[in-house]
Amino acid sequence: MSEQQQPISGLWVVPNLGDNPVPGTLTLGESIELTVYGPSAAEPPTTHVQQHLYDPLPIVTNTPVGRGVTLLDGYLAEYQNNRAVFIFERVLLGARADVPDDLQTLGMYLHFDALTRWVGRRTIQSQPDEGGGYLTKYEEPELIKATVLGGQVSLGSQLLRSIRFSSFSFEHRETFWVEPSEPLSLEDLWSKFLRPLRYFVALATGQLPEVSTVEVVVKATSPNRIPVRVIGPRLPSALATTPSSIDYAFQFGEVDLTVLMPRWFEVVAQYDAVCDLLFNGDTPDAGYLTNRFFSVASAAEAAHRKLMPGLDEATAEDKARVKRVVAATKSGDDMHDGDVEWVQKALAYAHQPSFARRLDGLLAHVGVAAAQVVTGGDSTKWLEDVKETRNRIAHSRSTADLDSAKLARLFFSLDLLLRLILLSELGFGESELCSVADRDRRLW
Repeated sequence: MSEQQQPISGLWVVPNLGDNPVPGTLTLGESIELTVYGPSAAEPPTTHVQQHLYDPLPIVTNTPVGRGVTLLDGYLAEYQNNRAVFIFERVLLGARADVPDDLQTLGMYLHFDALTRWVGRRTIQSQPDEGGGYLTKYEEPELIKATVLGGQVSLGSQLLRSIRFSSFSFEHRETFWVEPSEPLSLEDLWSKFLRPLRYFVALATGQLPEVSTVEVVVKATSPNRIPVRVIGPRLPSALATTPSSIDYAFQFGEVDLTVLMPRWFEVVAQYDAVCDLLFNGDTPDAGYLTNRFFSVASAAEAAHRKLMPGLDEATAEDKARVKRVVAATKSGDDMHDGDVEWVQKALAYAHQPSFARRLDGLLAHVGVAAAQVVTGGDSTKWLEDVKETRNRIAHSRSTADLDSAKLARLFFSLDLLLRLILLSELGFGESELCSVADRDRRLW
């Protein structure tokens, strides 16, 4: 959804520069930049813009009652003579100055290119007509609604029209409409809805979709609902190329979204850290392969803790064993001050599973599909390789001699294991998990 916008020129009220509007231009590209000029910019403003910046005279529409612009979370990037440049995290197009500071959202339209490809519904059909031409017909598909944690998510279709001097074209795209059960801040809307929907598309298609622009509806001080276009902060897509249907973990026609989507929101709520580490570990910002491997290794430990929380609790037998060892330590002949406390601390978490045992538990959880996860077919060696590689990175031991091909295989296999765990939590059976593993071309 990355796109280049036309610059917006107008008069801007910058709180740090006084009450008088100053001329400036807003540029929306890889970053959101506002450049202002004039005598008011002669004094260096403070570094951070604490207030929202409003465009009271939006020249872009040639009318003082046209659409407004709200810029959020800005800082001074450059200052020279009568010119100041601010960088912002987010811009709201369509929000006027009467939008309250505690901006509340009532809904959100969300589109991903990968979503339209995955759903694959053919809504535009062309057929010959009696005059020798073609008749193009759009059939609106069924609106699929699902009640999820915190509100409702609907999957529907948008028809985009493009009219030019000599041509007329249609484009269909699948769109999520999100309606929270109560007004939410942008941050809460992002966390509670955009994040799980983005991860759902990543799980289904094998690629984390990019997000740069989102359409939301905000609550104004008046009873009106205001449509607002939110640009930034940009959430990058995965490193992989556009996936084909063979990469899909499951097909749209194979699942019932009215059942699957509510369960997915519950899974994300339970495995939030796992999803963050897993799905964001394959983006350009994720760093080197060692970083990405360590992220999925950490996600695997977190997944096991969530999946089998009882194993982290000390049993009566564990507590009795520690008590016996401490008692034996106290009765020793060559005791020094602090020895007993040291032993107690050393044994405090001795009952918890090792990292290798946690991995083995995850393999057992996915059943026969585990055989397709383990590279080389030897689960004992695979567990040892993953454990040793993880420990080398975690304990800052040298990784210069790591075999990059082997590291990649371990990363892909661990990544696949975590996706199978999430699918099993969604209710997918062992045979379905095997089909998912079969379609993962990274381990072919």
